Amino acid sequence: MRLIEEYYNNTKLLLLKNKELLDRLASELYEKEVLLYDEIMAIAGEYLH
Repeated sequence: MRLIEEYYNNTKLLLLKNKELLDRLASELYEKEVLLYDEIMAIAGEYLH
């Protein structure tokens, strides 16, 4: 059970840490319905350093 909690907490932290990026990707995907690899990488490049 401890291992599951650890993975849960790590996943939650990762999602919270990248919330702005995930929101932006979701918004773009909602608008365009399809995102190409290059588009995803361009958006991610704005948030990941």
